Amino acid sequence: MKNLVIVIHILLTLLLVGCADKGVYVGEKKDDKRHGQGTLTFSDGSKYEGEYRDDKKHGQGTLTFSDGNSYEGEWKDGKQDGNGTYTWSDGRKYVGEWKDGYKTGQGTLTTSFGFNFKYNVHSSLPNDWVNEFYLIMNNLDKIIPVKPTYISSLDIYTWKSSTDKPFKNKIGNMTGACICGNEYGRFMVLEIPANEFKYNDIHRYSVIPHEYFHAFQMSLSKYNSNFPIKWLNEGAASSFESLYTQQYYSINYFKKGQKRVNIAVVNKPAIFESYRLSGEKDRNYSSSVFMVLALVKELKKLDFTEEKAFKLIFNDFWRKNPDISNWKKVFHEVFNITLEDFYLSLKNYTNDINSVLPSESLKLENISSG
Repeated sequence: MKNLVIVIHILLTLLLVGCADKGVYVGEKKDDKRHGQGTLTFSDGSKYEGEYRDDKKHGQGTLTFSDGNSYEGEWKDGKQDGNGTYTWSDGRKYVGEWKDGYKTGQGTLTTSFGFNFKYNVHSSLPNDWVNEFYLIMNNLDKIIPVKPTYISSLDIYTWKSSTDKPFKNKIGNMTGACICGNEYGRFMVLEIPANEFKYNDIHRYSVIPHEYFHAFQMSLSKYNSNFPIKWLNEGAASSFESLYTQQYYSINYFKKGQKRVNIAVVNKPAIFESYRLSGEKDRNYSSSVFMVLALVKELKKLDFTEEKAFKLIFNDFWRKNPDISNWKKVFHEVFNITLEDFYLSLKNYTNDINSVLPSESLKLENISSG
């Protein structure tokens, strides 16, 4: 008898929870279904106010969550579909297109600092990639927010390479992955190779933090868009890319994608200042990454923590507005080591990425706050 009472109590509890989860509806109905204008309030404080059709959110409506986030816009068969605005409680806002409950197509993300990313996401990209793209962008905004210091907005054009130049009318013949510029202006291009989807290559995701980092650099320095020193520019972005991949996907991309380090990093490091001269010696920016990681090692010898060393490279150096005329002086000021002495120190290394790998427990948020 006691066991029966317990079972009845559990069933009643589950029934009550189920009823609570369904919420309390006040509004129009048709054939005993929610239909027309109505308000649905949940036990946690979440609330939907808007139109229904056949018991589903359909038409215009506003969903406010218990954490303060909200969506206002069009719905179809219970999902966000059409044009809508999602507002976070911290002030971030996305205004744009939705499909089957997900952001897609054209839209603008305004960060909590007021920077605008204007998305142009092509339909050739699979839904799981699109969803991950938005997740990565949100993560990056928390770790290294782009602030409207020297630039206030950036258009992003992304598509799958099996579709030929779908944004040609807006960005011309630009392809690949870059922060590019032409007569149409400056923008980010993310053309994702079809083979990266076929072979499940992590680079289809890691390229996003890489190019985002370049936007971050541009927001720190008024000369960054014209800064020509390759190993500091691309090496920093590629190192950040691998640290992100290590932290969020538990994949060591330093070993997987940046291990082809050329011997010239030891005996001719100055060639990696030039995009033209380094060419084939810097596949996937592996050699540039090696030099950045070696600089971290040298900074640790000067009693900087690993987090602080990366922060100097990722952040502090660019804030000094380095350009072709003063970058060696800025290098010395920020890192407390001359460029010449750093290049000499590289002779003590072998061109093996394993000899300079950062800690696997390193967290990007600790670098940002270091």
